Amino acid sequence: MPGRVKNKNLSEREIQVLSTFGNEGDFDHKLSAELLHISNATLKTHRQNIMDKLGLDNIFEAFFLAAHKGLIQNRRWEGRI
Repeated sequence: MPGRVKNKNLSEREIQVLSTFGNEGDFDHKLSAELLHISNATLKTHRQNIMDKLGLDNIFEAFFLAAHKGLIQNRRWEGRI
């Protein structure tokens, strides 16, 4: 997975979206959108942009890769992976 990373230059908002989605949002799209005060459609756009920039096929890989690379803190899953 790390060798496939295309571009890890995520915007601050994309990093916030990814962190919220995997931590407080518990990988739930609706809850994450509510926590971020954005629409579900906007959340989906951010998710797609994140996956495109990282060259990944799903948001779960993106979350764990970003945590592994130190782009976000993995508060919810720390020590479990």
